This record gives sequence, C-alpha cells and structure tokens, in this order.
Amino acid sequence: MDEPLRIEEGPQPDELTLTGDLDLGTSDLLETAIADLRAGGITDVVLDAAGISFVDSRGLRSMLVALQGGRIRLRRPSAQLLRLIDLTGLQEHLPVVE
Repeated sequence: MDEPLRIEEGPQPDELTLTGDLDLGTSDLLETAIADLRAGGITDVVLDAAGISFVDSRGLRSMLVALQGGRIRLRRPSAQLLRLIDLTGLQEHLPVVE
C-alpha cells in the first residue's frame, strides 16, 4: 500500500487511467479529475482501474461522489475492487465495461 495515485488521460476524452492506491490520502485527486471532465461537458466517465492496487472506503466514496454529475463505468477493475463493489451492493451504480 501507500503507492500514490496517478491519474492520466486515457485514449478517449472520457477516460481516466488510474494507477496506485485509491484511499483517504488520494481520493480527492480522483474527485478533482472527474470534476474537471464534468466541467468540460463530459458526463459519462470511464475509469480504467487495472492499475489500482488498493481501494478503501474513502476511495469508493470518491467514485460515488462522482456519480452526482453523471455516470461512472469501470474498465478492467481488480478482483479486490470487484469484491468491494459486490459487498457494498454497488454493481448497478459502478458497472464494468469492456
């Protein structure tokens, strides 16, 4: 753990690639990045989550906060992230896309 979160623009304008830990110390970075996309008119955001090594409840909350302005979809989430989403019953709100 304790790997800083990196957020990069993905191959599409609506996609963010995440690498590192999404937790109490980094969740504000994700909220800001999504807010910036939304300010640019993008409401449907894809998070490429293949590089996320750890997610805590605050990290999950940051994804839920981002739902207020549109839709969030996950691409290539880890087994740990999928389990967290399943345990919290959020599959409908954070769907996985190819």
